[in-house]
Amino acid sequence: MTIPVLVFESKREKGRYLANGIDCADTSHIDGDVNDLELAMMIWRLDHQVPTKRDLQENIDLSREHKKRMHELYGDQAIVNFDMDLWLELYDPVVRHLDIDTFKNAREWDQ
Repeated sequence: MTIPVLVFESKREKGRYLANGIDCADTSHIDGDVNDLELAMMIWRLDHQVPTKRDLQENIDLSREHKKRMHELYGDQAIVNFDMDLWLELYDPVVRHLDIDTFKNAREWDQ
């Protein structure tokens, strides 16, 4: 059994993915992108179905609301890492399938 997840693959370098935070970024890579899916930023569904365009859009909308709120609180120069519009300029959302152990290990990064 595998779990489908949506990850963000570099447009410049196939097989490299947006890291799930600075603590798991590949410091030997100029952009910090990772090739280990366990360390990649990902979207998954609780029912373990394939993430849809709607799931992606819901996360984009959430990101936009977060960015708006950060700018309201801290001004236009606020640092916003959860900026999916920027991510999508640099990365393509792609579905990958993880085995159960890899998925569980990836989830630990989000705890």
